[in-house]
Amino acid sequence: MDLNLTHPDHSCFNDDDIHRYGSSSIPTAKLRFSLGTTVAIYSIYFLPFCFGVFGNISVCLIFFQQRKLRSITNTFLMNLCLNDLIVLCVSIPMTLSAALLEHWVFGVLLCKLVNFTPTLTALVSTFTVTVIAVERWFFIVNKQKFHRNCTIVTLILLWCVSIFIALPEFVSRELQEFVLPTMVPYMFNNDSLVSSETNDTQNISNNSYGMQQPCPTQRIFYCVLEPGLHMRLFSYFVIIVQYLVPFLFVSVSCYSIGRFLKKRMQQMCAYETHNRGTTPRKIIKRNSTNSVEERELASSYDTRGLKVSNDGKSSHFFSRFRRASQCREKYRERSSLHITDPQQYLQSQSHTRRRFHRSRKLLICIAALFTISWLPLTIVQIYLEHNEEVLYTRDGANFAYGFLLIPSYLISSISAWFNPVIYNYINRSFRREFYALYSCFFTVATSTARRESTTFVSTRMRKGAQHLEESVTSAALLNKKKQGNATVTFAV
Repeated sequence: MDLNLTHPDHSCFNDDDIHRYGSSSIPTAKLRFSLGTTVAIYSIYFLPFCFGVFGNISVCLIFFQQRKLRSITNTFLMNLCLNDLIVLCVSIPMTLSAALLEHWVFGVLLCKLVNFTPTLTALVSTFTVTVIAVERWFFIVNKQKFHRNCTIVTLILLWCVSIFIALPEFVSRELQEFVLPTMVPYMFNNDSLVSSETNDTQNISNNSYGMQQPCPTQRIFYCVLEPGLHMRLFSYFVIIVQYLVPFLFVSVSCYSIGRFLKKRMQQMCAYETHNRGTTPRKIIKRNSTNSVEERELASSYDTRGLKVSNDGKSSHFFSRFRRASQCREKYRERSSLHITDPQQYLQSQSHTRRRFHRSRKLLICIAALFTISWLPLTIVQIYLEHNEEVLYTRDGANFAYGFLLIPSYLISSISAWFNPVIYNYINRSFRREFYALYSCFFTVATSTARRESTTFVSTRMRKGAQHLEESVTSAALLNKKKQGNATVTFAV
């Protein structure tokens, strides 16, 4: 019997029209929804993507161009902008593409990064808002300012801690291949199969048979998470850190700073009321032959009258008394110059209060927007962890991705593209520099920014003029007091 197990024409048994599409070793890229639905979803995401990238890049350009805006708080906001760019350009596109495809086609590295990157960016945003709240508390309450080196070290630690916390998401993800069941090879004689009922050994020995192997089919991969209790506990830990940490720090910081400033303003208002209500008036009388009468008004430094009566005393005593009075007045003037002006101190406290209100508004807006944008995705992930069987069926997976995960991904990107709007709305300097950066496109806005700048400068000039006028007035009163001679009358 001559049995030939070779295949002369190198064809395979499933190389027909049905299996020809699958005769490839390239991973399968199959859309979960129709082509029109996929294009519509990408179009909906494209608009906030362009808006967010434009806004965050504009904030970065303003920060690097204007040295006066490189404060400690703005440095942390700059870190938040870079993190938002990573969310818009890396995190959301990868997660959206993974949701729109039934199988994973991007390789092992992106399989590990697709869920590691959103966790990392969420933690960086959380810690950045927390650090801003702590920095504002140190600056306003404790009068301690972060140094440049301390700021750099804080940012490095912030990213390192975020990477360390999100590292289990990177390690636990793995790429698994789904192997399709293959058919058992069969033997054939020309164009007809061998009949199991044929027992004619003569025909078998005279004919040539071949063994035919199946063609290579499609390679289907899935990016899966290693199941286990430890990963579920890790998810709960990330959710707690993501929401509880910024809420606690921002709430405590805002409450502490507000209470501190309120107490300080009450003290200064009470001090100013006390100084206005009490007018020091000294009357010293000596009913003996030596009579001295001194009147002093706190509202003006002018001495109204000084009456000295002497009977039979030499004028040397009056000169000594005059010199002592002048020395006492000079000491009082010197001490009053060293004491901070209550009105000016109140203005500085009011300015600090306004700065705190702006910082508090910025912190609350960023924290609230971050919480609102990431909350739907967090709820969906918790639901899917407790109902994993939904993803095991085709209809359940389409429902979970189409109505739960994809809308949640789009909502989570709101904080990334809306943060620059908050910066420009609250921070007047950012708004003014933004209009100046795109002055050729925003003519009306540029004029508004110039008017705001002119108003701001004129206000400062007016305050400076008032302060200068008060200084000149006080100096004139002092000169008048120094030049004015005390009236001395000798009793007859």
